[in-house]
Amino acid sequence: MPDNAPEVQLVRRWLDSWSGVGLVLAGMAHQDYDVKLTAYAASDWRATFYQAGIADSIVAGSAYEPTPWRAAQRAARSAVNRLPAIDMGLFIATQGRWTVRTSGRDGP
Repeated sequence: MPDNAPEVQLVRRWLDSWSGVGLVLAGMAHQDYDVKLTAYAASDWRATFYQAGIADSIVAGSAYEPTPWRAAQRAARSAVNRLPAIDMGLFIATQGRWTVRTSGRDGP
């Protein structure tokens, strides 16, 4: 699907907001990640994901961006890029690529 497709723009507007940050963080928490979101000089943001229950020195994914939503999205992608596949409900992350679910969940 092209980046300028109306559907892609709708999802982008939805995720590029504080609500979108919350959705990404909630989805990653559901997959047993802790997060640290830090503002630097009110102009840059760093999001860092850690495996829950493991020392914060072991980083699963991190990103430094001008907006909190881009930092959270890129750090989440970095973390899940290391895994073969993660089912996050509405979205499926496989090798760092996010896919919108088009069918129901398999299994419980």
